[in-house]
Amino acid sequence: MDFIEKNGEIDNYRAQILSDKSAESVKKYFAALVEADILTAIGEKKGRKYKLNEAVLRIKNDSQK
Repeated sequence: MDFIEKNGEIDNYRAQILSDKSAESVKKYFAALVEADILTAIGEKKGRKYKLNEAVLRIKNDSQK
């Protein structure tokens, strides 16, 4: 999540490198995080990127005040 906060978004390939997990594993993690409304998926197929859901960002910002 730190990478997404600093860079605004992440794709499957970058997540594989950072986590040392397979493409399929990362895809499953992203699917679960999208389902839980933590991440928002943008784009289709290989071009898909993920960013933090706006509600998550608001909660995080409010908790830092």
